[in-house]
Amino acid sequence: WRSLIDYDIWLTERAVSMMGPDAVQLAMIVDMKGVTMSMLTPSQMKYVKGLAEAASPHYPERMGQVMIINAPKVFLRS
Repeated sequence: WRSLIDYDIWLTERAVSMMGPDAVQLAMIVDMKGVTMSMLTPSQMKYVKGLAEAASPHYPERMGQVMIINAPKVFLRS
């Protein structure tokens, strides 16, 4: 999973380099269509945690919005 995290950081760096001089923040869209709870294995959770740990110290000022679409019902508030 480390190579996936490195790839994500590379993609983020590319996005930042393509931003115009007036753009300060990124918006992220997470499409969870087809995701089930059985897919959230310990390995997947380790990847997500590693991704958050790698990105948070480097990009806190860059993250403007995160939108989750097609989320499984378990993510819905009641």
